[in-house]
Amino acid sequence: MGMNSEPRTQDEPTADRDLAYRRLAAVILRLDVATLARELQAARLQSEYAVGDFAHAA
Repeated sequence: MGMNSEPRTQDEPTADRDLAYRRLAAVILRLDVATLARELQAARLQSEYAVGDFAHAA
């Protein structure tokens, strides 16, 4: 049997690199979700205070 007798799907460095890219993408997506959540919360709080200010002015 020769060295090429067994099929290989991916060599180890390529698999490690692909895993690193997947982990990086997951971190970026989590950061984007956290940022979006903070921005939405800030906008909601700002709109609640704005509505409250108009109610007190009337």
